[in-house]
Amino acid sequence: MNQSLLDVETQLSQPALVPGTNPQVVYALVRIKPGGGAGPERLPLDIRFVLDRSGSMSAAAGKGTRRSRIHLVREATCAAIQQMEPGDQLAVYSFDDHNQTDVTPRVLRSTNDVAESVRRVKRITCGGGTHLSESLKLAVRVNSNDPACLKRVIVFTDGEVNIPSQNSEERGCKKLAAEAANRGVPLLLLGTGVDYHEGFLEALAAASGGRMEHVHDAQRVLQVFAEEIRTMADVAVTNLEVSVSCASGARLAGVSRVVPDIHPYQASHPNYFATFLGDLDRARGQALLLTLEIPAASGAEVDLAALEFTFDVPTRGMRGVKARAAVRLPVDASAAMARNQDVIATVRVDGATRLQTLALQQAAGGDLATAAGNLDRVATLYGSAGLQDLAAQTRVLTNQIRTGAASQDVLETRRTLTTAARKAVTTRMLGTKPGGGAGGGSVADPHRPSEGDDLAKGA
Repeated sequence: MNQSLLDVETQLSQPALVPGTNPQVVYALVRIKPGGGAGPERLPLDIRFVLDRSGSMSAAAGKGTRRSRIHLVREATCAAIQQMEPGDQLAVYSFDDHNQTDVTPRVLRSTNDVAESVRRVKRITCGGGTHLSESLKLAVRVNSNDPACLKRVIVFTDGEVNIPSQNSEERGCKKLAAEAANRGVPLLLLGTGVDYHEGFLEALAAASGGRMEHVHDAQRVLQVFAEEIRTMADVAVTNLEVSVSCASGARLAGVSRVVPDIHPYQASHPNYFATFLGDLDRARGQALLLTLEIPAASGAEVDLAALEFTFDVPTRGMRGVKARAAVRLPVDASAAMARNQDVIATVRVDGATRLQTLALQQAAGGDLATAAGNLDRVATLYGSAGLQDLAAQTRVLTNQIRTGAASQDVLETRRTLTTAARKAVTTRMLGTKPGGGAGGGSVADPHRPSEGDDLAKGA
């Protein structure tokens, strides 16, 4: 029996369109996961750690602990290495004023290799300044032993690059991030504390096709490292690309990736959008939120958009596989007022993060009153989507802005909130059965508004 290589499920904000000539807005939540045909096999990993060992890493890791940041980073790196399996590739570099190669690039073939690598990481100690580029260059340019492996450079830092100077270091690192993208090696950049340059790390993440996260308490680094290794080990589909073509008359008013993190896109054409999504793991997959404007509805059914996917399945030796899915709705006045609450909640969270970004820009520009007012609305949106912890964090930041709290406290709260907000949809969906919505619908519901068709099949 054939199984699909890619599972695509589209939930729409309503079960039908209202007949007539009035324009309508429809939201489409497109969830994408590897299909059963992609198999259960684990891809080999190629992990390169780049760890800050500058003097500031000797500071306490967080409230309620005397352990230093460097102690916890060593511990987290060792635990991550112990998660790796025979055939995985590892390298570890650390930096202060100079690069230090702690674990030379190697394939882990036995428990002895793992134990030796752990012993070497435990010897890392703090030094002086922050010279990232040399370690980053070595990590980016490691040659992978297996062309099918998943590659990642994981950078952890707590300060600004400053050796030989901040400007020259930032320029050099940005060039290396672009080189990493060309080599297919995304950067995961983790910053802790309030002294690192957030915009610089964000730029490296964007240039490499990776991501940046704020670790509000260095005691969480063990969890962050472990989650990254676990997610990479769960990847079954790679090099995923998607295109969205609107049907005649429809207009694409907005596109956001909402799983695994929220990332609004700038659509340059009202009828077409394409982007590279990268790796697809089994547990979370990825999801897009489309905003479609429909000018008129007539007849029995209306085609809204067509989606096309291109991807690789390395464990099957398959490259450039194609799959398609159609988005369509019936026309039925009696059913059109029902709403899929899962989709509506996702729309609210996406809108909240956009408004949050605007509010933080307003605060940075000195318009504190407007920023606080917008953050009040953000908290309400998070609360209405069931994200009470995120709503509470937003209210803390709003209060800090209104009361003139210390700038470092505001910065720490803002960075923590921003990182949590990016994962808000994934947090909300985690453990939620896809397909639920208004009226208790599910993936087995014969009135499901849209479904994948012509999906690629594998033996």
